[in-house]
Amino acid sequence: MALMGKGTLLCARCKKRMDSDACSCGSIHCFIRFYHRGSRYNRKYDDNGARLTRVEGTRLLISLNKLLEDDRRGIKPFYPVKWSDQEITENLFPNRYAEFVAYMEQRLGKGKITFEHFRHIKSYAAHFVYFDRRNVAEVDTGMIDDFIMQMTVKSKTQRNIIGALHRFLEWLVERGKLAAMPTFPSVEGGDETIRKAMRKQEQLSAIDALPPEHRGIIRFMMETGLRPSEAIAILIKSVDPFNRCVWIERRKTGKDYEDTTKNKQKLSIPLNSTAWEIAQNATAQRPPDQLLFIHPGTGRGYTTWFLSNMWREHSGTALCLYEATRHSFCTQIVPLTDPFTAQRLMRHKDKRSTERYYHADSDRLRDVVEAISVTHSEHKTGT
Repeated sequence: MALMGKGTLLCARCKKRMDSDACSCGSIHCFIRFYHRGSRYNRKYDDNGARLTRVEGTRLLISLNKLLEDDRRGIKPFYPVKWSDQEITENLFPNRYAEFVAYMEQRLGKGKITFEHFRHIKSYAAHFVYFDRRNVAEVDTGMIDDFIMQMTVKSKTQRNIIGALHRFLEWLVERGKLAAMPTFPSVEGGDETIRKAMRKQEQLSAIDALPPEHRGIIRFMMETGLRPSEAIAILIKSVDPFNRCVWIERRKTGKDYEDTTKNKQKLSIPLNSTAWEIAQNATAQRPPDQLLFIHPGTGRGYTTWFLSNMWREHSGTALCLYEATRHSFCTQIVPLTDPFTAQRLMRHKDKRSTERYYHADSDRLRDVVEAISVTHSEHKTGT
């Protein structure tokens, strides 16, 4: 039966009308020829970049004829360029993602994003091979859910990858390449590394095991809860002697120092007596634009790699540096104050983040439940 409309299926080889799955010339491939406002157009590929067969060509032809009819009746304008093979090729996921990476590189050059953020965006392309033959216009909730299900990396990495995918699709919507944002399914956890914390005395014992020349910066992180990337980037001028605090406004990612923190916040944190003494000793009458903590062996700033390795080699504990400093700091301050103050001291945007950093030890939990305990003998005598 002839299809109504202005489009026609023609054999890709002999250009005759394609009325069966294979043309009389032997070809199984076809193309759509249609006319719009006096101009002739051809379409050779489906939405995923594959050469048209009669089955897929018929499906596309039905959609095309409806679009042309809506245009003729003034219901919705039809733009041939958006239906062209060139547009289809450009809309393939790998091609659009390459454009997105180039766009993010421009933002990096203008200081809008950090190098680490750009590096992750670029590296995640390797995870998106699942979408290689997909048109970005086809990406929906079901497809994203299937993508999550086939990933084998840990859930934290999955969330980072899905976050990059979400930003990519937002970028497509902003540029009119995607009609609307699909709903994103949640990434289920359960395989994250179980974090632990140290008591103060355990921290002090581990500090004593470290080389003396490197103890200051580690103890400073223990007393402030700073991330290693932030502690190694503090400038002397960021230490406020009048309010006895330090402004956290920089961090080091890779080889670069960046004038931003992880949460894009520039906040001050108070220094207790121990941290204040360490800061004063580290200053040593040096110029304000120099780093507060300097590696005494190299005369340059520390790296997170060096501190982590040094801690692992000398501390005598199985906990990593991040657990021994930031996680332990949170665990120690939470019982001493209200949730909002703890959140502010941790510089978290969400109190749920603070809750994830709090690790009540078994002794503290036992003390709590023991406080409501009534012994068997007391119950029997009624005392």
